[in-house]
Amino acid sequence: MRIHKRIISLITAICTLFTVSSVAFAAGATNVSITPSTVITQDNIYDVLNYLGIDSSKYTKSSTPLESQITTVQDLKDAIQKFSTENKRILSSSATNTVLPSANSPMVSGTRSLSQTDAYSTYSLNYSITVTYSGNNSGNLHFTGAIGGSITIDSTGIGLVSTIENPNNFNLMCSASTATMQATVLVDNYLLVQSGYLYLNQQTINSTHNWQSSAL
Repeated sequence: MRIHKRIISLITAICTLFTVSSVAFAAGATNVSITPSTVITQDNIYDVLNYLGIDSSKYTKSSTPLESQITTVQDLKDAIQKFSTENKRILSSSATNTVLPSANSPMVSGTRSLSQTDAYSTYSLNYSITVTYSGNNSGNLHFTGAIGGSITIDSTGIGLVSTIENPNNFNLMCSASTATMQATVLVDNYLLVQSGYLYLNQQTINSTHNWQSSAL
């Protein structure tokens, strides 16, 4: 009887050890299955994020298909490093002024939209201001007020999407000769990965843009 109980105990112990070993092996296999050359799919995206130590809450799946340039885990790692450390300095700035329509009257007045674009390494910020003006058709024009404005963003980096969190955070000022927009916007950057958006970082962009009445 005692021998029988010992045999049962031994069998139970062996089964328990086998079960624990199997679980441990399975857990280890999950980690080992992700390597730098692993192709990222919708099925393993969260395993990939865990492998890279990225909080899964930073990833949002899209309801519409997206084209991603990132194929492997190494591609994703390189893209994160590139876009997270890349200098976001202004590469160029340009202004756009519409042509003032001709007038038969010696005095002219109206409303115009003026804009400036600041190009960064992976996006462009477009600043527009709506002003009223008055003067004569000989070119002696001056501002009479700033009545509106807007800030928009265009993503220019391949596989990267940038958005503005607070596009209305600006102040307008206007004198007879100068119209000014002072703005502080928060730019959120996302990588396109497997039909979803991976949040990278947020940048604070402070700017002051001036338009001269001589440009009217």
